[in-house]
Amino acid sequence: KLDSILAHTNYYPGILQLLGYTLVDKLSEEYANYYSANRGNPPCDLQDEVLSNILASEDINRVIKEKLDITLDADENGHYRTLASIVAFLYYTEEIVEGCTSDNILGCARDLGITQITTMDGQAVETLLDEMRDMGILWKSVGTKIPFYRLRRNNFLRNIGTEDDVFNYLGSLTRRGH
Repeated sequence: KLDSILAHTNYYPGILQLLGYTLVDKLSEEYANYYSANRGNPPCDLQDEVLSNILASEDINRVIKEKLDITLDADENGHYRTLASIVAFLYYTEEIVEGCTSDNILGCARDLGITQITTMDGQAVETLLDEMRDMGILWKSVGTKIPFYRLRRNNFLRNIGTEDDVFNYLGSLTRRGH
């Protein structure tokens, strides 16, 4: 259960705290309904269904999206959000499985006319991608000649936006000359 909680919250302390608070609150409600000193309560068992319902709750997922947005907007040049959007665009259009290389990302930026990225060299893009890996947004392959990057969590794709959202965002960059 702990692995599921950590994976869902992406280890964000604020989300872990909210999830912990929600779990205690929910278990307290159930505890009041089923308390019996004869059964040795507490402790209360955390049922898989209760955990699943909490992990699927709107509040938790809203906070996850907010934390991801804060992280993607952490650099003033907007590189993190742009790169994450390009990766999401590749997910939607190329149906990537293993991930994409920095060359795939640069090629997509060129095809879309996103000068904000295409004016950078491959090493600078890879440095930003590695920073995004360190922030928990991306996963990077190890032991491969050419590293592949992909979103660390599948629900990040939904949090970044739908295919239309991502395409519109990237299109807005080309209209603004980024």
